[in-house]
Amino acid sequence: MSDEEDDYMSDKFLSESVVADIRPGLLKSHSDIRNFQALKRKRELDELNKMKNPNIRVLECEKRKEGLEKPLEQSNKGFALLQKMGYKPGDSIGKSEKGRTEPVPFEIKSNREGLGRSQLKKEIQMKEFRAKKSATVSTSEYRSRITEQNLQRQTRGDLRKSQKACENLDATNNISEPSERWYWLSTDLEDEKESKIKTRLKRKKSAKYSCDELDDSDVDEQSSEEDLSSDDDDSEKSEDTCGVLLSDDEKLRSVTSYLREKYFYCIWCSVKYNDEHDMVQNCPGDTFQEH
Repeated sequence: MSDEEDDYMSDKFLSESVVADIRPGLLKSHSDIRNFQALKRKRELDELNKMKNPNIRVLECEKRKEGLEKPLEQSNKGFALLQKMGYKPGDSIGKSEKGRTEPVPFEIKSNREGLGRSQLKKEIQMKEFRAKKSATVSTSEYRSRITEQNLQRQTRGDLRKSQKACENLDATNNISEPSERWYWLSTDLEDEKESKIKTRLKRKKSAKYSCDELDDSDVDEQSSEEDLSSDDDDSEKSEDTCGVLLSDDEKLRSVTSYLREKYFYCIWCSVKYNDEHDMVQNCPGDTFQEH
């Protein structure tokens, strides 16, 4: 090392490093120092102003709290009347001396809501909380509901499949009409469309005569149309008692039994057996669960 270079452990090197200290947060320039001192004086003045001129609301709260915590003086007229009737400070009021020992507390209303609004809001919140709590579904209930939906979807699909097979087998055997209208898929879909159209027409009729004020002629026409619609409903019920009122599960059992008895056909095996003995030996059963 040359003599001209300074030793990093020498006093000269340390003094120069202290002078060149650049730690963050230190005020270097005169403008920074002036700004800091001005901000400090402003904060001190703000604190003094708060002490000299406190907030009116804060003062009101403090005075109110002080007045409520202060007991009644003997100079109070109501207290003097109680003393004349035999009341002593600290005792309970009433003939049996089982009443209150302190005055009835009161609550200061500090917001702009109407009287009883806060209580009503609490009741509404409690109702919503109870409704949400009752609406929550447990895991077992959710699983059972999903299982039921899947079974209904499976039953609906099997019914469509059996109706299509029944229609094809009847056609191959030169049968022009099904034993029941819902045995065939095409006729069942037509019945569903007709029922949907009838329900729409009924809704339109009911909406047409839903006015508050009607003339006498309108009332007569409406009553006559209601009689006709009632007759249509009776005829529709008499026509649909054999098929529409049945559930999908009942329809499926009826169609599958028809296919098994007449054609020895199983929709789940997708096989047409030779005879009843062959079906009993080789088919697992007449339901989806058995397959």
